Amino acid sequence: MIAVLVPSLPLSEPPTPRSLLVYGLMLQDLVAAPAPNGAFWSIAVEAGLYLLFPLLLLLRRKIGAVVTLAVVTVPVMVLGPPTAGRYTVELAPLFTVGLLAAGVVHAGDRIRGLPWYGLSALAAAPILTLIGIRGPEWAVSHYFWLDLATGPAIAMFLAAVATRSPSRLLNHGPLPLLGGFSYSLYLIHMPIVALTHTLTTGSGPAAFGFTVAVALPLCLLSAHLLATFCETPSRPAVENVRSVSGRGRVLRVRFRSGSCG
Repeated sequence: MIAVLVPSLPLSEPPTPRSLLVYGLMLQDLVAAPAPNGAFWSIAVEAGLYLLFPLLLLLRRKIGAVVTLAVVTVPVMVLGPPTAGRYTVELAPLFTVGLLAAGVVHAGDRIRGLPWYGLSALAAAPILTLIGIRGPEWAVSHYFWLDLATGPAIAMFLAAVATRSPSRLLNHGPLPLLGGFSYSLYLIHMPIVALTHTLTTGSGPAAFGFTVAVALPLCLLSAHLLATFCETPSRPAVENVRSVSGRGRVLRVRFRSGSCG
C-alpha cells in the first residue's frame, strides 16, 4: 500500500502483475521483478534454504559436520561475489554454520563448557577492526566476503546461547514483547524507514539521527498494530494445525511400535 501511495519511495516500486506473481511464488531471488517492499528479498531466500534444510541434515549425518560445511562453502567461495545476485547461494554457508552449531546441545560436557561467548568475541574482533579501519563504503563493497568471514563468530555465539541459557535476557523485559510482533516488524520496517528518510536532506550523522529518532518508534508502533489486528488473530488457527499434525505423528509412532489400538 505504501509503495502504491508513494511511488518514488527508495528501495521499492509500485506493484505490478509481474511483481505480484514473482513475489507471491517467492521467486524473487531467481526472477527479476519490481520490489514492492525492499525487505521482501529475504523471504525467497528463507524458502530456498528451508528446502535445502533436509539435505543438509542428511549430509551432516552421512559425512560429518566439517565435510558438510566444506561441501556447501567451497563452491560458493569459488563462484565468488557474482553469486551476490542469488542470495540463497551466498547465504547457504551461514545457514549451514547455524545448523551445525545447533549440534552443540548434544555435545559432551567438555565441548558445552567452552567459553563460547569469549571465543565468539575473539572471532568477531578482527572483522570489526577491519571494518573500522577500512570504513563503511569498503564494507558495503565487500559484503560477500565479510558475510563468510563472520560465520565462525556467529556459530560460536549460537553455541553460547544454546549452552548458557540466557533466560534472564530473553524471558524478561522488553524482548518477549518485541518477539511477539517481530515478524510484523520485519514486514513493515523497510517502507517506514525509507519514507522517513525522504523527509531528510542530504546524508551524514544528522540525517541518520533524524531517521532513527522518527522511524524507530513509528516502526515499533506500526508493527505492534499490524500484529495485533492481523498476525495475532491468525495464531490459534496455526496452533490448531500444529496440534493436529503433532497428534498425527504420535499416532503414526504408536502404530509403528504396535502400541496403537
